[in-house]
Amino acid sequence: ETHRKVLENFVSSLDSRFTHAVEFRHKSWFNPEVYRLLEKNNVAMAWSLNQYLETPAQSTANFGYLRMVGERDITEFKGIQKERSAEMKAWADKLREKIGSLDQAFVFFNNHFAGFGPESVNEFRRLMGMIEVDWRQGAEGPRQKSLAEFQS
Repeated sequence: ETHRKVLENFVSSLDSRFTHAVEFRHKSWFNPEVYRLLEKNNVAMAWSLNQYLETPAQSTANFGYLRMVGERDITEFKGIQKERSAEMKAWADKLREKIGSLDQAFVFFNNHFAGFGPESVNEFRRLMGMIEVDWRQGAEGPRQKSLAEFQS
């Protein structure tokens, strides 16, 4: 009850000019009362596949927000190291079911999901019938600055 009130206060304080998503990492949050609160404020419940749990694909806003997060056992990110196609296909199917009620969807992969985030993105794009992104393009161009370079 106390946590729900904190969530109500938090959600009501959000600036409606922006889109917002909330990620829950405990199954107690997955209930109709919480869904109604988020829907009323057009706040997306982040869908997530992580080491804690897999969230239900419940739409609570006019956009979707999916995080594909892996465990920390992968330490080098040079290519795909874990077969995660089944999980990606399951989430692509869930997203496809919701597509008519969403204005847009944001899907994020970290490197820990399968070993190399950009390739996981391309596999998910293929599953969704989208063209791949050539992430190698521009590799010879200027490199991204490090945090230390911004401070100097």
